[in-house]
Amino acid sequence: GEALGTPAHDAIFAEHLDKNRHIEEYADWKLIANLCGAGAVLLGGLIVKYVGFSVLLNSMGVLATISFFGVLFQSRKLL
Repeated sequence: GEALGTPAHDAIFAEHLDKNRHIEEYADWKLIANLCGAGAVLLGGLIVKYVGFSVLLNSMGVLATISFFGVLFQSRKLL
């Protein structure tokens, strides 16, 4: 999923950068994305340690479904 989603997201993101602040905006986005990824790894590790893989995988499935419907019903102007 990452290999398919990242190039598409980066292309759309690059189209919406401000001309004089594009480097700063891209750096901010990458910083936020990497910090969120690190936090997700830590949280996932804690969930697996204390309650197991089934809870982690079920919660990931629920979050993916919520994200899917959130994007599906989003206005085209916002996308």
